[in-house]
Amino acid sequence: MRMTPIITIRTLLQWDNTIFDDVPVPDGADADIIKNTIIEQCGEFETLYASTEAMKYMIMLWFSKNLVAFEHLYKDYTAEYNALYNKDGTIETIRTPDLHTDITGESTGTTLGDRRTFNSADYQKITQDTGKNNAKSTQVETGTEKTIVREFGNIGVTKTTELLKDDYNLWMQYNFYDMIARKFKCAFCVMVY
Repeated sequence: MRMTPIITIRTLLQWDNTIFDDVPVPDGADADIIKNTIIEQCGEFETLYASTEAMKYMIMLWFSKNLVAFEHLYKDYTAEYNALYNKDGTIETIRTPDLHTDITGESTGTTLGDRRTFNSADYQKITQDTGKNNAKSTQVETGTEKTIVREFGNIGVTKTTELLKDDYNLWMQYNFYDMIARKFKCAFCVMVY
């Protein structure tokens, strides 16, 4: 029985070791680790393209097309957070009052004074004051009031050990470089031995 040779990533790299050169990767990501992870996971599968020129072109196109998605993935992969916090956020409140209050008041009054005079049983009016007061008050409140509150920590719904276990499982299951290699495998490899 005669076996037909297959073209793999490793075979193509032997013919042209530049097929992964200059592929666009997210800032901060290591292009060599991406390349080596792809070779590790996909190196023995038959490729969709048997020509090194075609494969190099399609790899460049594929990385360019997926760059934005890879940048988001890398940003999430490298985000700083505390695994023990199930609440970590900022609440920002902006209050912009534009209140104008006018208070107007008026009062009128008469004051009478009287007293009993000597040898008289009747009261005699001795003074009378009549007055009028006008008052006006204006109250204006404008401007911007900004309040920023950071809330963080474990709010008690989930045990700390559960949070740590979830974090560990997340890091063991999801790896930025492995995710790119799996996506590459689906795009370029015939996954049959």
